[in-house]
This record gives sequence, structure tokens and C-alpha cells, in this order.
Amino acid sequence: MTETGAAEGAGAPVGWARVLERLAAAGRDAFVTPTHAADLPAAGIVTVRVLLTRAAADAG
Repeated sequence: MTETGAAEGAGAPVGWARVLERLAAAGRDAFVTPTHAADLPAAGIVTVRVLLTRAAADAG
């Protein structure tokens, strides 16, 4: 996964914008919330929790 660009080929990194586009095309969405880990930011590490919605057709 890259922050900005998508690379070509199988197994190549994909940008977040492309991931969100593909989720939207499938009728899904992603929400991100920080996890507030107390010690990790001091080491330059940021963590988040990603929540994925289900497509309306999948909500059974």
C-alpha cells in the first residue's frame, strides 16, 4: 500500500484512493479512527482502526 500512487502488476502496492474507489464500487465504505496508543507516537508510529461497512446486498 502506498499513500499516493498505484503501481502496475499483481502484488504491486496500491494507493488508498484506489482502495476507497474499489470499496465504493462494491457498495462499501471505510472509516478510520485513531487507536490512541500512548507509547507508539514517541517512536514515530501511528496506529488506526479501520472499520469496513457491508454492501447492502450482503446485509442479511
